[in-house]
Amino acid sequence: FRALLKMISSTDDSVFAIPFRYLWSTNFSGELDLIRQAPVGITRFVGDDSNQVLRFLATPELSENKLSSFWPLVLYGPSGTGKTSLGLAILAELIDSEPATVLFSKKTGLEQPKSKPTVISAPDFDRRYRSAIATDMVHEFREKIISSSGLMIDDLHLLADKPAVQNELVQIIDQMVQLRRPVLLTVDREPQLCHSLNPKLISRMVGGLTLPVSEPGPFAREVIIRDLAHIHRLKLTESAVERLVLNLNSTVPKIIQFFGQLVIEVQLASKTKLPVDSEGKTQFEVDSTFIARMFHRSEEDQLRIGKVIVNLVAAEFGLKAKDLFSVSRKQTIVQARCVAIYFHRNLLGLSFLKIGSVFGNRDHSTIMHAYRKIESLFEDNKQGNNSPDDTCKKDAKSKPGSNQSLFQLQIIRLQRKLNQLVASQLSLN
Repeated sequence: FRALLKMISSTDDSVFAIPFRYLWSTNFSGELDLIRQAPVGITRFVGDDSNQVLRFLATPELSENKLSSFWPLVLYGPSGTGKTSLGLAILAELIDSEPATVLFSKKTGLEQPKSKPTVISAPDFDRRYRSAIATDMVHEFREKIISSSGLMIDDLHLLADKPAVQNELVQIIDQMVQLRRPVLLTVDREPQLCHSLNPKLISRMVGGLTLPVSEPGPFAREVIIRDLAHIHRLKLTESAVERLVLNLNSTVPKIIQFFGQLVIEVQLASKTKLPVDSEGKTQFEVDSTFIARMFHRSEEDQLRIGKVIVNLVAAEFGLKAKDLFSVSRKQTIVQARCVAIYFHRNLLGLSFLKIGSVFGNRDHSTIMHAYRKIESLFEDNKQGNNSPDDTCKKDAKSKPGSNQSLFQLQIIRLQRKLNQLVASQLSLN
């Protein structure tokens, strides 16, 4: 621990930060509801040696728009690494740094405001394109995007096996590149490995600038951990920071999720709601021993918390706990089982194999499918794509008149309850 902390302190120059300017830019008003936004409190992308190739994005060359010959700019990497927020930060920097030009409407001859960027998720781009076809307004759809000051499409891999919409996107990219307007794309893997995408679209992606985005390394994690401790007013000892840097080898969203749990456990341990000192920090000091207890939950703890999850989910759906372990394909039971699996993974961090053994020795691939369906529901809820019935079950038939909003509210309500109840079940002895 000491050696790592010394190494981190002596190599601070390896850490760089890119501010999320889009959070304050009026150019993005009305657009950010279409995609996942930056986590609350986090206002910059922090990188180190693990993302060294991204360092130049924090230099003056970016604001001087020396990327104009490299469009499209493709950011690729696993979910949670910050591709979306980083893409928005780049787009905001480029658009805000453009010289002010006066544009005039062709129809009225009057001065018109500078166009805003188009920021859209891949599934929503697909939905809008299909709607344009149905209403015979493809030309208007295309022109609206091309006339915008920049384009960012998030999660491009979700257009897999949709050739028509991919061909349309190729045309839009070509025209925007010709106009020297910023085009940013995010995808979950290297473009050459996106085998379900159109070869023409792949060629456009590799013809631009492709940059990998990875999980933060130890130097960046230390900065992020200290930032989150400040945001949550937590007093961490240096030994606690050391342990967190080593143990939280994960994405920023998961680190943020851990801090949310840490706040709850500090409240429980101090038996009050985070009393603060004159500096605004909690009087309760979190040391490495306190952190170690969180990372080493016993199997007994996991079983006890698992029962809390199952009982609460079953009650929410009007079922008995034993129903969730049955082989029934009844719609309500399938939904509840998927939700319980999701919370076993998210709150306990159990492997899919372990969760499968808990739920009647089900195959880990079945458990993985159930988890990912519920996980995608949170994104689809924001994008307005799939119904919850489609995302939480595979074979069970939908009931007539089923209420998707109710199902979404059930999951949200369960998450709030479990965040509190799970924390209260943790053993701090």
